[in-house]
Amino acid sequence: MKKTNFRNSIKKNVDRQQQQESNFGYLNIPKGVSLFQPKEGTMYLDFIPYEVTIDNHPDRDDDTAAKGTLWYRFPFKVHRNIGSDNDVVVCPSTFGKKCPICEHRKKRASEDADKDELKSLNVSKRNLYVLIPVGDKKMEEIPHIWDVSHYLFQKLLNEELQENEDNAIFPDIQDGLTLKVRFEETALGTNKFMEANRIDFQKRKIKYDDTILDEVPNLDKLLTVLSYAELKAKFLEIDPEDVSNDDVVEEQDEKPTRRIRSTEKEEPQTRSRKTNKPPVEEEDENDIPFYDDEADDGISIPIKERCVACGGTGTNSKGRRCPICNGTGRKPIEDVDTEEEQEEIKPKRETPQRTPQRESQKEKANKCPFGFKFGTDVNEHDECSDCDKWDACMDASE
Repeated sequence: MKKTNFRNSIKKNVDRQQQQESNFGYLNIPKGVSLFQPKEGTMYLDFIPYEVTIDNHPDRDDDTAAKGTLWYRFPFKVHRNIGSDNDVVVCPSTFGKKCPICEHRKKRASEDADKDELKSLNVSKRNLYVLIPVGDKKMEEIPHIWDVSHYLFQKLLNEELQENEDNAIFPDIQDGLTLKVRFEETALGTNKFMEANRIDFQKRKIKYDDTILDEVPNLDKLLTVLSYAELKAKFLEIDPEDVSNDDVVEEQDEKPTRRIRSTEKEEPQTRSRKTNKPPVEEEDENDIPFYDDEADDGISIPIKERCVACGGTGTNSKGRRCPICNGTGRKPIEDVDTEEEQEEIKPKRETPQRTPQRESQKEKANKCPFGFKFGTDVNEHDECSDCDKWDACMDASE
């Protein structure tokens, strides 16, 4: 009988148990830090920034969310119902890495897989924040971690910040604002969750200084991200050792994320005063038709009622029936994203503006043929499943 070294074995076992107790699926909560759980009604929240410690933060854009700067959130993507335990796992594309689940989805899409199957392989967008609940009798006024669906909070926050850009100072340590958030319990089937349906900005009653940063958890280090081999093994329900060595080598040789913008000067885009979003530019006269409210283009459906994907024609750029409106040419009823479902809110199409300058070949190539945001909305819409630019768009998202 082999002798057991109980001192080492039991210590390792205890350490592992403690580590498992601090993990909530893909989230590794630091000891002594609490998760924020919103309650129905009005809550007052102070969002506190943290110091970015990685080069490939998902929000990295020039100096925004650069290593060594302060930022207020960590956006990431997850896949749901993976493996025999129906786990929620972080999609490696969050960090610009290859994802075996996204690759499988692409393969099945090329094989004309069922829409529900493809939907089950979609990613869901989530965000991590550090916040301090203010004036709540049951919550300490100390930093909490909030893990929430993009649709349930950030989407509304973005809309409010577009209405008044002065409120974008809300996470600043010295000059920040308190968010007065009204939460409402919403149910879908047996699932209940809290959704923010109103946000107001108020002057803070509590003044913070730089010492608060010593208490703030590092959002860059909270996610448990499986390696390519581990994720593929879990997805296919096989032993990790059975994953091809070629896959592992390919992942290791992969280049770092390309989210950081080039230092080359780009031609500025005009933005809509109402939405502050770049207008959808015209691609080719024979590809995506140019629409405006006064144009007589032979389509009887009013501009405001047309499907944003096909522009009211009922067909996509390949001449096939539009999967969004099912060939009717009219806007479909929008799906609702919950904690359990992928956000599928279809963006409203801006009235495109003609530009007198001739576009370069590179600019033409880096455009979504359906009017969505190239390199950002990949895998977010049904048209992505049979798009000729899927590879380039996925590469650009990294």
